[in-house]
Amino acid sequence: MSGEDTRSETVNEHLGARQQNRSLPATVRQPDTLICLMGEQTHPSLILAGKLERSLKKVVLLGTADVKQLMVHAGAAIADLLGGAAIEMDTSLPPYDWRDTETIVRRWIELNPAAVLDLTGGTKPMVIGAYRAGTAARLPLVYVDTRAERIQSVGDVPCPITDPECFPEIRADVLLRARGFKATHGQLTAIDERRRRLVAALFADPTVWRQWASAKGQGSCDAENNIVHLPEGRNALLFLAMLKKNGLAECRGHDVCFATADDFRFFTTGFWLERYVAEVATKTGVREVLLNWKCFAITGAGEESGRPKPDYEFDVVLTRRATLYFISCKTGKVTWEDIESFANAVRHLGGTFAKGALATLQPVQDKLLDKAKRSAVQVWDAKRFNGLHKHIQAWL
Repeated sequence: MSGEDTRSETVNEHLGARQQNRSLPATVRQPDTLICLMGEQTHPSLILAGKLERSLKKVVLLGTADVKQLMVHAGAAIADLLGGAAIEMDTSLPPYDWRDTETIVRRWIELNPAAVLDLTGGTKPMVIGAYRAGTAARLPLVYVDTRAERIQSVGDVPCPITDPECFPEIRADVLLRARGFKATHGQLTAIDERRRRLVAALFADPTVWRQWASAKGQGSCDAENNIVHLPEGRNALLFLAMLKKNGLAECRGHDVCFATADDFRFFTTGFWLERYVAEVATKTGVREVLLNWKCFAITGAGEESGRPKPDYEFDVVLTRRATLYFISCKTGKVTWEDIESFANAVRHLGGTFAKGALATLQPVQDKLLDKAKRSAVQVWDAKRFNGLHKHIQAWL
């Protein structure tokens, strides 16, 4: 039995079908069409389109009426990824009748004989019907194993995809578009040396920031004049001394006068933590590092929903291959509600394969860390900020 047969045997047995003719053609035909079974996850179709983009002229998405809107979004994202390939859709597949599915898939194969057939997204009856149609037509059949990051060949016809163990790099906006969202983001620039020295000191001793945040919380902010009024007896002396030493602010009695509006925002909103985490992430080799993502739902007409506030906001977003990584940065206390709402937002925007992490300077109790782990959210708290680069690298 060949290596190809070994890899596909489990899938073939699950589908209840095996090919009797195991002879392989001498050459592998490059497909001009990708036919995908669509479910509620858009990753597989994007991954295959990215791997086959040089030869594809058309992508056919097949699914049920229940996922029609998602297919529209996925089709738009694939068209963007491929730079204008034709996108066709059929939402007439029955979810529980493999015979009707076989008939429909067979018809699409007749129209596109030089196709590769993706079995990843459908229900079991849909997969069985598509498998039968594909094997009868001697098409290459593939399955995208997103957890193992591998494209599996199913059946006996050779897979036309080179390097199936390496997923393509896909831009964050394309991955988001496929889920029905579009986003705006801020500009990521390097932290200047004055701020970097202070940020390094805050990470070396997070209690310095907590003392400042406590004092600021009991005082008031004058954003128009870039001043923080601290109450008597609540001076965060070490933090204020570092601000003054680096030329970031002056202290006049209980007033902290920041040198610029940008410095005021940087150190009163906790924006410095987002910038620092983003800067560390750029050194891990990821494709994109995006700051302050504001995500808006897209209507069926393809326009922003027009709501006054974004549907979701994320502090830092990374992309690696075809996966979105979301990071929430908090300088204040972390609650279970914070973790739960963040985990739900990650799943909604990125699908089941997206990953989320929460960075905070506050210590987090072990009980809360366990709950976060069960929600698939990494937590980097005050005890884990030393070696943040290693934590992010391991997470990716």
